[in-house]
Amino acid sequence: MKVTDSDFISVKPGSSKALQWLLILFHILAAIAVILSGFAVLILVVLVHFIWMYKLYFTTETAYQLSYDPVQHWSLSFQKNQPEPVTLLDSTVSTTFMVIIHARLTTGEIRYLVIFYDALPDDQFRRLRVLIRLHHTLDREEPSA
Repeated sequence: MKVTDSDFISVKPGSSKALQWLLILFHILAAIAVILSGFAVLILVVLVHFIWMYKLYFTTETAYQLSYDPVQHWSLSFQKNQPEPVTLLDSTVSTTFMVIIHARLTTGEIRYLVIFYDALPDDQFRRLRVLIRLHHTLDREEPSA
């Protein structure tokens, strides 16, 4: 297979408005459940506090960067550390709405990363999805060759 520029990608996801709204929706539903169940208003105040904390959390800079190149394959760097090679597991999922990456680090530790469609520019998100699908196809073909 010929290596082209489109086979390389390095993404650093930003904050996702879709994820923020999804979390806010779940917290609002939880607050409604608390009100309907008759619990104290203190619990409702705690839920509002959690919504505020999530808002603060999702406005901070992303703590990881995911990269792929045909020679070294996938690598992941956390909080400006050196990139560490990772293996994407078969449970990695790619949809038009989000990518759920299930990766094993060289230390054996397993990490889950969720990247929503609006956390990356459209072109990068599409290329990430294509490379994940291609990666799984190639990995499945290599052992039988």
